[in-house]
This record gives sequence, C-alpha cells and structure tokens, in this order.
Amino acid sequence: MVEPSHVAQPATPSLKQLPYPAEEIHIGLKR
Repeated sequence: MVEPSHVAQPATPSLKQLPYPAEEIHIGLKR
C-alpha cells in the first residue's frame, strides 16, 4: 500500500511540468 502512494507523489509534479494543463490530459483520457 505504501508503494503506490509513493509513486503518486512524484507523478503529481511531473504533470505540472508538462506544457499543457492537467485539464487537457483528463480530456485526452476520456477520449
């Protein structure tokens, strides 16, 4: 249970570094 939580933490800042907003990523996943 500790492993997935640890991976989710670093994944959050990675998304913020992307040039496009997280909203666009959510739209792409819904497609």
